[in-house]
Amino acid sequence: LDHLLSATRSVGEALAGSDGYHVVAIRSTMLPGTLEEQVLPVLEEASGRSAGEGFGLAVNPEFLQEGDAVRDFADPPFTLVGELDERSGDVVAALYDGLEAPLIRTSIRVAEGVKYASNIFHALKISFANEMGVVLQSLGVDPYPVLDIFKMDTRLNISTAYLRPGFAFGGSCLPKDLRAALHAAKSNDVDLPVLGSILPGNEAHLRRGVEMVLATGKRKVGVLGFSFKAGTDDLRESPLVALVEALLGKGLDLKIYDRHVSLARLVGANKAYIEEAIPHIASLMSDDLDEVIDHAEVVVIGNADPRFAEVPARLGAETAVIDLVRVGDDPGRFGPSYRGISW
Repeated sequence: LDHLLSATRSVGEALAGSDGYHVVAIRSTMLPGTLEEQVLPVLEEASGRSAGEGFGLAVNPEFLQEGDAVRDFADPPFTLVGELDERSGDVVAALYDGLEAPLIRTSIRVAEGVKYASNIFHALKISFANEMGVVLQSLGVDPYPVLDIFKMDTRLNISTAYLRPGFAFGGSCLPKDLRAALHAAKSNDVDLPVLGSILPGNEAHLRRGVEMVLATGKRKVGVLGFSFKAGTDDLRESPLVALVEALLGKGLDLKIYDRHVSLARLVGANKAYIEEAIPHIASLMSDDLDEVIDHAEVVVIGNADPRFAEVPARLGAETAVIDLVRVGDDPGRFGPSYRGISW
């Protein structure tokens, strides 16, 4: 940040000798918090003015590709302004009046975070494509038509699907297929550090959920949702099964509710999986949501069943809520006993 803060100090000194109201808009890529915690104090010290009164402040990230910057500026997917206050945002937004693109005005930290998320995702996409190319080549497949067809799916593959913080992934497809690809790569002496880190990362996130429950210091736990996806009864490699197993191993007293899971109706691989993973599961399950809530000192919301959206608001302050899926549009209204796994 040396160059950024040096330029910031120069701007602040210029503000000290100027008249009128100016807005300082930062285009540089910064970790969230940088503008408010480092840039703002330097500006105030150098200018002798207070932010919001003596000058405006905004972060206005650029999303320009080298070699295509003019085109990307004139035809952006959106224009992003993180504003200290409405007055600051008005000045910066006015610069883009002639552009036919969505204008998004948000907080400074959100705008900083969007730029970082974008760049890191681009790096991840490149690494994914490269590693898929290597493993496909080792299996005798030209990766170009594979990835060209892959990109045609804009519902799941190149889309907003799954790009939402929540609990660990599971189910009958993703873990199995990832293991198969990694095994094939290892058999062909192919190193896949990015793809190879996915399952350990998923397991670390699962442990994070377990540790959040244990950190409450409470013993009676109600788990709402058991299948890996709301509206299904698929328990195969459900991360919630692994969570329940871990909590039982720590000696906690659990009750589980999932209106879509009936042990009497489970058949085939689904039934075999749950009987092997937690053979005494029947004694933990209840078909009464209220019974599970009344039992619990800690309520764990495990999938996005619509019935769970208002559960936190029903609970007293003495009942801890660990939300693994982010129920509701504004979880901040649920009070201090509510915690999201990554928000």
